[in-house]
Amino acid sequence: MNTYYLYLIGQANSLVINQMLKFALYMYILDNTGSSVIYSNIIAFSMLPIIFFSPIAGWICDYVKKKKLIVMLDFTSGIILSLFFLLSNKVIAICIILFILGILGTLETPATQAAVPLITDDLNKTNTEIAQISSISAILAPILGGVIYNTFSINKIIIFSIIGFGITAFLESLIKMKNEQCIRDSAILGIKQGIKYLFVEEKEILKLVLYAGVISCEITGLLTIAFPYIIRNTLQYSTTVYGYAEGSLGIAAIGATFYYSFTRRKWDSNKTNNLVIGIGGCVMITGIILWMCQTRNVIFITILVLCSIIQFNINIFSIVCLSDIMRKTKEEYMGRIMGFVSMITNMFQPISQIIYGRGLEYTISGFGKFLIVIAVSILGISLYRKNVIKREKKQLI
Repeated sequence: MNTYYLYLIGQANSLVINQMLKFALYMYILDNTGSSVIYSNIIAFSMLPIIFFSPIAGWICDYVKKKKLIVMLDFTSGIILSLFFLLSNKVIAICIILFILGILGTLETPATQAAVPLITDDLNKTNTEIAQISSISAILAPILGGVIYNTFSINKIIIFSIIGFGITAFLESLIKMKNEQCIRDSAILGIKQGIKYLFVEEKEILKLVLYAGVISCEITGLLTIAFPYIIRNTLQYSTTVYGYAEGSLGIAAIGATFYYSFTRRKWDSNKTNNLVIGIGGCVMITGIILWMCQTRNVIFITILVLCSIIQFNINIFSIVCLSDIMRKTKEEYMGRIMGFVSMITNMFQPISQIIYGRGLEYTISGFGKFLIVIAVSILGISLYRKNVIKREKKQLI
């Protein structure tokens, strides 16, 4: 039980620090460039480690003890941030830091996910609580980051993050996990076995991951590129206001996790797919408002409310998908499969971010039309998935 809570506390610390740090660094980039294209390209660049290093990260997670790996990653993150002071706070230096932290994050995601079955047998409960922690950090991190960024400087946030990573590494060093069997295969053999398991032996997992990845591609740019750019640059609200707006997405996310925790036994594939249909509807309404409305406050409230609903839906969707994948995956393949899951679900995100960055070069009404096209795509994919689920149910009968 102590290990369980230490794990949750460590996750909470790590998530708050990482999200606060990224929020501040992205705001610094946006303030110093003022360009949606540069902003989206830098964010997309920081995603590249997830795509290219996830397969090898998954193998490392199965090769090395999970506890040692998690502690080492947080400790190393603090060391890397310390090097920031040896460089400068120019945009190019921040890009380098984001890229290196992206590599470490690529290792940390499958490592922390693969550690869950070694700590508890109740995967649904644990994944829900981790999602709740993630949602709370999504509220605290942008608000805290916005206040510190506006009041002090980017350097103060770096110092705070270095201390936080050190504390997190210490707490994680106290965690005790079940005995795990590490696979001492070579990297090439380990990756090949993971590919065979996912693409040949467990195609149902692959289909679920691809579906989640495509939906992620459709909406990632909206939440990470369009949402901050429209509020900060188009509508000209302050960083503090944007911090509170970002916090509202966190409130929606934590509401989703609590709602799911009480209703998790009632969810099936069809209900989960209905969440995606709701996301498509919200994107459609957002596009129509941006196309036809020119009132600043109306646009702000529309984006805030509808993006919060999207965040609510996608959080439940992600928890259900992740729990299903863990449940269907053998323990000895957990690290590699989580690595491939991370790679596949994230490989579409840089594309989404770049596309949304280009879309924001249009006028606000032109971007509204762009969102309507995205919404039609989401609704088409979700309706197709709905028909596939119906056919599979008929075959079982």
